[in-house]
Amino acid sequence: MNPRPTRKDLAEFYRLALTCGLCTTAEVVVWSDLIVAADERPDSVFLDLSCSRRARVDAVLTLLRDVPGTRTGDLGASLLLGHARRMLAAGEVTPADLLTRLTALASDMPPDVESELMGLDDAIYLARDGSFGTTQEVYDRLAEFLSSYEAFGSPFPG
Repeated sequence: MNPRPTRKDLAEFYRLALTCGLCTTAEVVVWSDLIVAADERPDSVFLDLSCSRRARVDAVLTLLRDVPGTRTGDLGASLLLGHARRMLAAGEVTPADLLTRLTALASDMPPDVESELMGLDDAIYLARDGSFGTTQEVYDRLAEFLSSYEAFGSPFPG
């Protein structure tokens, strides 16, 4: 069983997802609104996030970094990969687009994930220029890699 994510873990998930376009500022606002509604004295960062619907993405990313608390290892990254798997399975994102988004984020990921993503990125270039394999084989490898994150529940409220 996976650990219950802390608010800091969820902030990291939202930071990563917002950075690569797998969630929106509006979704961050919904999350922070729930915290503000549930807490008698919410931390000011959640009040700021609740008011950030029209804020620039970089400002929201800074606020997410400022969420207090302790992260549970790489749980935020695992939540993102589980979310990416669900989006891919639901057809909400193409394998090509998802690979591009995740590869751009690779340096923010745990070393083993970064290595896997960079390997997939290399493989897609080889497949596209006809040197080795096919793009479908690479996309199948991406789906297989993401399937190991299936157990991570949706971080979205509701």
